[in-house]
Amino acid sequence: MKGSVIYANSIIACKEGKLLRLQQVKRMLSAPTLIEAIKILYECGYDVGLIQNNPESIDSLIANEHEKTIKVFSGLCADSSLLRLVLLRYDYHNLKSVYKDSDDTLLYPFGNIAVKDMKAALTEKQRYLLTAHMQTALHELDTFAKENKVTSAEIELKLDKAMYSEFSELLKKIKSKTIKAYFTAEIDIQNILSFARTRVMDLPTRLAHDYFVAGGTLKKELVETIITLPPQKFSEKFINTPYYKFMQDLSSGIKNNSLADCEHNMWGYLLELSAKEKNNAFKLDPLFNWYIRKKEELKTIKLVLISKKLGLAPGVIEPKLKYYKT
Repeated sequence: MKGSVIYANSIIACKEGKLLRLQQVKRMLSAPTLIEAIKILYECGYDVGLIQNNPESIDSLIANEHEKTIKVFSGLCADSSLLRLVLLRYDYHNLKSVYKDSDDTLLYPFGNIAVKDMKAALTEKQRYLLTAHMQTALHELDTFAKENKVTSAEIELKLDKAMYSEFSELLKKIKSKTIKAYFTAEIDIQNILSFARTRVMDLPTRLAHDYFVAGGTLKKELVETIITLPPQKFSEKFINTPYYKFMQDLSSGIKNNSLADCEHNMWGYLLELSAKEKNNAFKLDPLFNWYIRKKEELKTIKLVLISKKLGLAPGVIEPKLKYYKT
């Protein structure tokens, strides 16, 4: 019974009712101090022991809740391909951190690949412990490093491409159309933003071309118009895609050298995609939607608490709540 979809969704239906409502988030945002915001979070059922006496430990609170979220998802997900797909993002985060020799506190204690194996793969050259996509990306980075200094940006771009390529491969095993649409759209958005950032930051155009990821719905020739055409013209090329409105926003963002609003709207689109089948008790879509919404909740809580810590006015943060679902 435990591994069944109906059982998983009955558990998730209860957990969904405990997600923070927009009104509760706004109460936190309107709290006069960080301590008062933490008290509201406690009233909403969060274990705030980690930061109650040490408001500096916001990251620890979020990391602890994130780990709980993954444990719930892993325990209820009856589809091994979907579980592997979801955990893959954390594998690549850890791989980037280990490759850059970053602080261990940045590592997630979960994933398809154990942290100790990730470290052994790089420090002891046991790369067989990694996926084929990871091994190829690391080999390319090593080859590049023989003649050039490998920057943090190069590492991010190379491993992001490997990750999204691996997403595309794993999606072939996913049965849910909604979940497939979510990850396919994420690949499209990643490609769009890669070309847009290249233009705004005046980076070499080869970067966007080199790190284009196949597997989305948009052809490379279409996405590259973001660089080759004037801002007022490239958006029209996307008129027959789901991204036309976003491309109009992107056109304005490029003119103003700011992509923040467009990025926020695009990720909001993904949130809406994940909810399309959230009430279908015979699929894993409700579980997946809960996981996506819980991640959004944790990201929002962190944003609000940090704003309280910095003494920012609520009006600075409120526009970021545009896609927060009640």
